[in-house]
Amino acid sequence: MPRRVEYFNSEKGEKRAMIVHIKPMNHGRYTQLQNLVRKNKNKTMVDEVLKRQLFNSKGEQLSSEQIENLPAGLPDAAYEEIRYISGLFRDKTQELLVKEVVKNE
Repeated sequence: MPRRVEYFNSEKGEKRAMIVHIKPMNHGRYTQLQNLVRKNKNKTMVDEVLKRQLFNSKGEQLSSEQIENLPAGLPDAAYEEIRYISGLFRDKTQELLVKEVVKNE
């Protein structure tokens, strides 16, 4: 699904936006990738998730070289967007507010 992702390019010092094609992932797959990254210290979670969940406009997965050539800041922003649409992103402030509301009722 195409999504507009805003990111900060630290090399140029500017905030930009780009349309990326991403796919949500389930919790089981995310856990498998976490275990893979823990075993292999030379891999990062951002790279492993993007290899599997980031696509070009034709629906083809991007290669490792294409992911490395993305503008600075975009991989991290795309990773956070994937986590957000997958329901894997935890907003601690929102969780505290929900706990407070439930406690008061």
